[in-house]
Amino acid sequence: MQENTKDVTAQYVDLEARITNQKRLEERILSVLDEVKGKINDVLQVEKELARVRETIERLEGQMRVLKDKVTMATLTVHVREDKDYVPPQALSFGDSIGDIWGKSIDTLVAFAKSVVLVLVAIFPWLLVILPPLYILYRLVRRWITKRFANTPPILAEEDKSA
Repeated sequence: MQENTKDVTAQYVDLEARITNQKRLEERILSVLDEVKGKINDVLQVEKELARVRETIERLEGQMRVLKDKVTMATLTVHVREDKDYVPPQALSFGDSIGDIWGKSIDTLVAFAKSVVLVLVAIFPWLLVILPPLYILYRLVRRWITKRFANTPPILAEEDKSA
């Protein structure tokens, strides 16, 4: 969902104040126009100022209308999707919960067994490479030990003679 907002409170209050001030100025100019008697240049100058103030008021009121339209205008876009044969989920009963847990436990056990088999398969080539040299090393060490201790008399035999 996308949402855009803009606070226009300050702009609205500012426009209201400016319109109010311009309308007061217009009233004062109108009162001056009523009082001006005499030269036509003076009257024309006051009317020119009056026209300028009225133009400012109209421009500000136009801005106010646009602002009010923006405030009242909203765009709402809704995307709806229908799923065929949708069944809303329901809470499981106690028996169903036991069955669900049992099934998940069996699935976990099967996944563990698969992992063990995969580890054994991964280790097998290494065993083929490592076991023959280890076996040869074992045979050499055993032969060396038997030769080394073949010439020494057993300790038990010496103890039996002394007794």
